[in-house]
Amino acid sequence: MPRGWDIKFSPRFIAYVPTFEIDIETKSYRLETASNVKDLLEVFELRHQIFLEDVGAAKEEDDGYDVDEFDSVCDHIIIRSKEDDRIVGTYRVISSL
Repeated sequence: MPRGWDIKFSPRFIAYVPTFEIDIETKSYRLETASNVKDLLEVFELRHQIFLEDVGAAKEEDDGYDVDEFDSVCDHIIIRSKEDDRIVGTYRVISSL
C-alpha cells in the first residue's frame, strides 16, 4: 500500500473541510488553513519529523505520519515558506460550531 494511502482514503479525512479559513501573507511566509488531504499529509509528515524523528522516538514500523484522534475534528493552520512552498509550521485548533 502506498505511503499515506490510509489517510488519503480515510473517511475521517477524505471530506476534510476547514471550519474557518485563514489566508495571511508576509514577505516570506503565508499563513493559511489547510484545505485538502494533500495539505494534511504534509502537516502529519512535518509533525512526525519534529515530534518523533528529531527526538529519536520514531519506530521502524511508523508510517512517517503523526496522526491522532483529534486531527479529524480540528482545523489545521499551516505556515508555508513562499521561497519553496513547503510547510514550515503548523498548529491545530478545535473550533466551536
